[in-house]
Amino acid sequence: MYSEELVVGEETLAENRRVRAEAATLRARTKVLLLDYRRHRFFHVSGGSDAAASRHILIVDDDLRILQLLGDGLKHDYLVEMATSGAEALAAIQRQRPDLVLLDVILPGMSGIHLLKQIKQRDPSIAIVILTGSGNALLEAQAMDNGAAGFVRKPFDMKYLERLVAQIVGES
Repeated sequence: MYSEELVVGEETLAENRRVRAEAATLRARTKVLLLDYRRHRFFHVSGGSDAAASRHILIVDDDLRILQLLGDGLKHDYLVEMATSGAEALAAIQRQRPDLVLLDVILPGMSGIHLLKQIKQRDPSIAIVILTGSGNALLEAQAMDNGAAGFVRKPFDMKYLERLVAQIVGES
């Protein structure tokens, strides 16, 4: 009986070590993604028309995968900047006025709806499209009532979002 407990104890210890190693690997990957995000917060235009090149889009989402997906999809036609929180977004808007903000609803520090209101108070001419994985009719109505130009549910079709962005910034 004592030896069974010892084996179970060793297996538990080995499992604990394995879980810790996996957690360390995930933390390291997250740091690399975060460093990559911080290093490439601005994407420069590498194609598209001169009119598109002058368009600035701010993407606000705390999910780095969404930032990367949207950044990669839009960077060829627009100047793209990214923010992971409401505070970062407001600082980015202070630095350079975007033509369009793609805004997640759930953010650390403040809700996307609250950020929408703050942006519209500062500059009502900035177009804002709400992106959300938890979209319901009430949330959509609240966003539209507060000046959102569009409401897109996650997961979204990238081609649809590209067309919507082009339409909103006048590039249809």
